[in-house]
Amino acid sequence: MSGYYNMLGPNGKIKEALYYVLQSDETVQCMLCPHKCVLEEGRTGLCGTRRCEKIKSKKPRLYSLNYERITKTALEPIEKHGLCEFHKGSNVLTLGSFGCNLKCSFCENHEISQNLADNRTVTSDEAIEMIDSFKDENNIGIAFAYNEPLVSYEYILEVSKKLKEKSKDKKIVLVTNGFINEEPLKELLPYIDALNIDLKGDEIFYAYICKGILQPVLNTIRISIEMGCHVEITIPLIEGENTSLDSVKLIRDYLKSIDSNIPLHITRCVPNYKMDKEATSIEEMRKVYKEFKNDLNKVYIGNVTEYEMKYIKS
Repeated sequence: MSGYYNMLGPNGKIKEALYYVLQSDETVQCMLCPHKCVLEEGRTGLCGTRRCEKIKSKKPRLYSLNYERITKTALEPIEKHGLCEFHKGSNVLTLGSFGCNLKCSFCENHEISQNLADNRTVTSDEAIEMIDSFKDENNIGIAFAYNEPLVSYEYILEVSKKLKEKSKDKKIVLVTNGFINEEPLKELLPYIDALNIDLKGDEIFYAYICKGILQPVLNTIRISIEMGCHVEITIPLIEGENTSLDSVKLIRDYLKSIDSNIPLHITRCVPNYKMDKEATSIEEMRKVYKEFKNDLNKVYIGNVTEYEMKYIKS
């Protein structure tokens, strides 16, 4: 994420980040996600949203650059967020910010996940008021999506706490890559009702295509279910990258070991951004679908026509 970003909001507000440690008089280490970036003054983490500065202090501190910064808002059907078994038929107010702690070369939302996108200030109180403005449109609450929500950790935690204090029946949803450390995850999850978590591929896929690590994502899936959240999984299928039998079996066996009834969405991917590939073939989708259906009970298919779906399931 390039370009200088003014840390001060319109009201001169800045937000010190949670989950970091002071390493020396010159560096801090972010502890939010598994990258654990070590940052000197003026440097920003891999996510593009957390920066080390000395502000009214001789020692460096870590600050959130996207606190209260929103790039996109919309009222969306809950199914659009990969949640087919959570309050089906309802809508959810959806907010997106900017930044991501993975660097997927096929990212469909790279304009806001990998760049400093135009944004406006929406305070936590204003976000909750926006929910009320859609109360007559079958709106169940608020979803954080579009970019990676977990890099807006401080804002999401604040909004979620306030919303649950005001209306316990309102829902908080995350559409996330699940790439977060265990301690901050466990602090956040008591306020989260549902998650759609991307499970993108095997260890090699994460290392070379996403610049990340698989195991923390697997941990997030397990912990979220153990803590009582509704979880659905999405796999963006890219032919020749994460559709091999070994990769499919790894994901299938892990999900089966937790619960064979976890809803799984396999989505036909049309890569863009830095990946120049054709859309995944229907034959490849059919092959992968049949492998998952061997051991998982709830496999959904996305981004295909009705005719293609019938063929995949045949």
